[in-house]
Amino acid sequence: MPLKSIDPSDIVRGSVKNVTAISFPASGDRVRLVGYFFGDDGKRSKGVVLLDPSKDKMSVWFGLARRLMNLGYAVITFDYRGVGQSQGAANPANDPNDAKGALNVLRVSGVSRIAVVGDELGGTVAVSAASTWDGTLNSLVAIDAQKRFGPLDASGGHPFGDEALVLTTHGTSDIASLLPRATTENIPASAIGSGRVADRITAFLKKTLG
Repeated sequence: MPLKSIDPSDIVRGSVKNVTAISFPASGDRVRLVGYFFGDDGKRSKGVVLLDPSKDKMSVWFGLARRLMNLGYAVITFDYRGVGQSQGAANPANDPNDAKGALNVLRVSGVSRIAVVGDELGGTVAVSAASTWDGTLNSLVAIDAQKRFGPLDASGGHPFGDEALVLTTHGTSDIASLLPRATTENIPASAIGSGRVADRITAFLKKTLG
């Protein structure tokens, strides 16, 4: 599948060094997904998958992805199936397979310490994927997430037993009950790619991945 060209001003505000457009298969049904690999230089042992809120596109994460790349992390952002150039029909129940596909990309690229970060729908997807992925996931961040998002129920599988951070910027979240080692914090809302939320995510990843 042809990939769209990288626009420096759209992706990382003027610099695309070590950023690659990628296409990869979802876990299980192998639907083709499209995204970006920040820090794709083969020299990084720590990596993060960033999962979108609701039907937003992956661009909401570009600021944080660049920041984490500059701190030494490999980072993948991508569009769920049925969004952007990713194939398939949109259905939140299938999004955990998409997330596991991205986690597999980090694993085969040589990354040994991995975290997943998700906002709203992405948080539900993160917990569901963490409970069923066959790889080693070292930490997880869920922002304003619930156990259920439409047809997706994150309660299946085994509880994610490693360190997790649950951030709530409005209302309440019930996702922490699926995360035995979760720290739950209320934090003022800000853009997920920058501001207080991004600062807290970055601090947590430094603590849990190094």
